[in-house]
Amino acid sequence: LNDFPGIAIDAALVETIRSGIPGTRMPGWGQEAGGPLSENDIEDLTAYILVALGGTEPLAPLPTYQPEPVVAPPGIPGDAAAGSIVYQANCTVCHGAQGQGGIGGKLARSWPGNDPAAYVVGVVSDGIPGSTMPAWLQAKGGPLTETEVADVGAYVLALRPATGIAAPTPAPEGPLSRGLSLTLLALAGVLLAGGLLWYYRRA
Repeated sequence: LNDFPGIAIDAALVETIRSGIPGTRMPGWGQEAGGPLSENDIEDLTAYILVALGGTEPLAPLPTYQPEPVVAPPGIPGDAAAGSIVYQANCTVCHGAQGQGGIGGKLARSWPGNDPAAYVVGVVSDGIPGSTMPAWLQAKGGPLTETEVADVGAYVLALRPATGIAAPTPAPEGPLSRGLSLTLLALAGVLLAGGLLWYYRRA
């Protein structure tokens, strides 16, 4: 747990035990998810884990983050450069430093829809019910102002999907592979001719 300073581990544990983690082998243990544990059981188990593993340490001061130049798509409200600072301080633990995903979803991707900015800002503001994504807007109980939420939204929309690992260059075709290809082609021709001959003899 000490690997995640500053995170509300108790709430995250309750939600993880209750609902599981989609896409992994961790099932939901809460009765609403089909598991055997009641809410009291989940709270007791969470308390035991926190006591046994020591909880979390207070968040240590972080080095000053120097944002790289970030340009949001045209017409997007918010300051993407300011949003990068807010993102690095609050979002990297779950979504990765480059938005590549981890505990949380991948953010460096295309955002379809007529108004992707409104969608992203809405998710940051309100969270996603039934998941580990909390509401971040102060009016919803989170730590961020409306300006900070808009800035984070602009930064997320400025993230570009990773190019990924380059596909390996195919090896040059040697005499063996070329000969094998010709052999297979000839065999296919023989089978086709034999099939046609058999068909016309029966006709």
